[in-house]
Amino acid sequence: MRKTTQTMIPITDPINRFSVLMSIYMNEKAPYLASCLESLCAQTIPANEIVIVEDGPIREDLSKVIDSFMDRLPIRRHKLARNMGLGMALREGLCIVSHELVARMDSDDIAVPERFEAQLAAFASDPELAKNTFDIGTGDMAMSRSASSIPGVWLLKRNMW
Repeated sequence: MRKTTQTMIPITDPINRFSVLMSIYMNEKAPYLASCLESLCAQTIPANEIVIVEDGPIREDLSKVIDSFMDRLPIRRHKLARNMGLGMALREGLCIVSHELVARMDSDDIAVPERFEAQLAAFASDPELAKNTFDIGTGDMAMSRSASSIPGVWLLKRNMW
């Protein structure tokens, strides 16, 4: 039996609202994407939106996986006409996310259920984490020493770009 966690982080507080950003392209594996999205369904603090950038045309099986989660997750699809590469696709996604905090995931990532809860708590308790930077051209992140110690460091403050 999984122990449930009680959190003091109010999800309705605008400061704790966040987006998840991921990019997919035609060669992704549909079962991995399904596992990734399933892990987002199991979060103790769910994302307010999940932006999936389709980096060029994708296969039908990938599209069906996304469609199958549309009623369970707040997914926003953003389709690029051609494959531009991960860095450019993420840059496009960062332009359309709705929230200042952005959690980055790859389509084959599986997030532990407490990932976002732990990250939001870390941001709330350590103002130094806001000093992280993200290169929207390459998708690379440079983090402060304190950021590297939190689980799943890809929770970023959008206003840094």
